[in-house]
Amino acid sequence: MTGYRMGPLVLAVFASCIAGCGPRTVQRDQTDIDPAIRLFLEGRTAEAVQAFERLAREARSDETRREVYYFLGRSHEARGEIQQAIDAFTLAVQYGDKGASMEYLNRLTPLLESRPEGFVRLPTVTRRQLAALVVRWVQGDSVLTAGGDPLAIAIQAGWMSELPDGKVHGDAQVSHAAFAVFLERLCRQTRCRDVARVIPDEQPISGRDVVRALQSSLPAPMKHG
Repeated sequence: MTGYRMGPLVLAVFASCIAGCGPRTVQRDQTDIDPAIRLFLEGRTAEAVQAFERLAREARSDETRREVYYFLGRSHEARGEIQQAIDAFTLAVQYGDKGASMEYLNRLTPLLESRPEGFVRLPTVTRRQLAALVVRWVQGDSVLTAGGDPLAIAIQAGWMSELPDGKVHGDAQVSHAAFAVFLERLCRQTRCRDVARVIPDEQPISGRDVVRALQSSLPAPMKHG
C-alpha cells in the first residue's frame, strides 16, 4: 500500500474519522496525530505503528494518550499482531477509553487465547477454549472468524462429545484424563505424528500442557489468516 493516493471516498472517510473516529475529545493537547491516522487509513500500518509509538512518548495529556493508544491498537490489529493490539487497547482503557477500546479488548482477548502463544498462559482450560484452539490449529482462522462455533465444530468432527447429561458444558474445565481422550479422538481423524502421553488423572490441565501435547502430536498450526 506504500505510495497509495487517497481517492475522494477515502478522503471523506479520513475527514469523518478526524471528526469522530475512536475515543476523540476536544480536550486533547496540541500533539498532531492526524498524519499518523492518515497512514493507518491508507493501509500503511507499519509506518502507522512507528508514528503512534513516537506520539505515545510525546503526548502530554491523558486524552491524547488514549487516542494514540486506540489507533496504535487498531494498527497492530490490522497487521495481525494481536498481543501488541491488546497491550495498546489496554493502555487506552487505562487512560479513560471505556468504549471502543474496551470493545476491541473483549473481542481480541478470546482470539489470542485460541492461538498457542496466548493459550499457554491459561492456568486451566475450558472445553470451549480447547475446541477453539484445536479448530484454529487444524483448520485455520477462517472457520471461526466466519462465525463458526468451535464446540459445534469439534463435536461434529468427533473430537468431542456431549457430556452424560446431553449438554456441551463449554465452560467446564478439562482434566488431564478428558484431554487424553480428546487427543486420542483427534489423532484418529487427523494427521498426527504421534499421540503425546498424558497422565490420565482428574486434575485440570493447563494451557501450556495442552500446547506441548499438541506440538508433539500434530503438524504445525495453520497460519493465521
